Amino acid sequence: MPDSSSDNDRPLRLPLASVIVPAYNEERGIARLLAALLADAAPGALDVVVVANGCTDRTAEVARGFGPDVRVIEEPVPGKANALNLGDGAARTFPRFYVDADIEIGYQAVRDTAERMAAAGVPVGAPRLSLRLAGRSAGVRAYYAVWRRLPYARDGLVGVGVYALSEAGRARFDRFPSLTADDLFIRNLFRPEERLSVGSATFLAHPPRDLRSLVAVQTRAQLGKRELHRARGAAAPLPGADRSRRAWAVQRIGALAGHPRVWPALPLYLAVHVVARVQARRRLFRGDTGWLRDESSRAADPLSAPTAP
Repeated sequence: MPDSSSDNDRPLRLPLASVIVPAYNEERGIARLLAALLADAAPGALDVVVVANGCTDRTAEVARGFGPDVRVIEEPVPGKANALNLGDGAARTFPRFYVDADIEIGYQAVRDTAERMAAAGVPVGAPRLSLRLAGRSAGVRAYYAVWRRLPYARDGLVGVGVYALSEAGRARFDRFPSLTADDLFIRNLFRPEERLSVGSATFLAHPPRDLRSLVAVQTRAQLGKRELHRARGAAAPLPGADRSRRAWAVQRIGALAGHPRVWPALPLYLAVHVVARVQARRRLFRGDTGWLRDESSRAADPLSAPTAP
């Protein structure tokens, strides 16, 4: 007698992908993320590992509330690199998605990214970023009006909340190093032609609400760049390392030349980066590389459509 059950009713032999989520005091964000991730996923379709590291809130409890599709590792020592390594060791399959706890990504975006990576044979990929700018200050909106038109945001985005590695891609390195910018570390391991930004898949990020919080986030980003540069020292540049500052500037000027509507926002955009670079340099000189966490983006957002890059 033929089997009348649908494909969706049949148990999957292997999950489509592993999803590793390092989470530090993210009881608000983790529920938002897991609800979006599992909403359209069949039981067992994803191997989700949440690493609650150094948490003093209900992050682990909230994550366990999503049932057997979510495994939770509790680690008393905070630190994203350690959490990534713990989650990596527990992951069951490839590709592996490394996802920040404060974003939103759905099962379909994970599936599309995994399928496109497999079809293209690339070792690293990511869905495209969408930004929820409702409730943000005018200065923050002006900053992202410029940022969204830069080549990094439009063409080669890997990181800024989520990236995926194939088995071959994960073999490029041993363990995640103790660096702030794990996404930059990963990006620089791969040449541009090895990286895939999947336009048909998107995830949602919640930017800082005010300029002070934005400067803190950008200071953290600058710290991550400087830490990576210091760790590399005089070693040969990585395959995907950024080009010279001159080439960097020429590329960005060219990208913005065709968008005169954002030119008035350029002074603010540059000012944020100058302040962030100065603060990062001072903190690195003092040995102060503590986590500059943005709490403003973790507040409940008003219901509105995201803004795509």
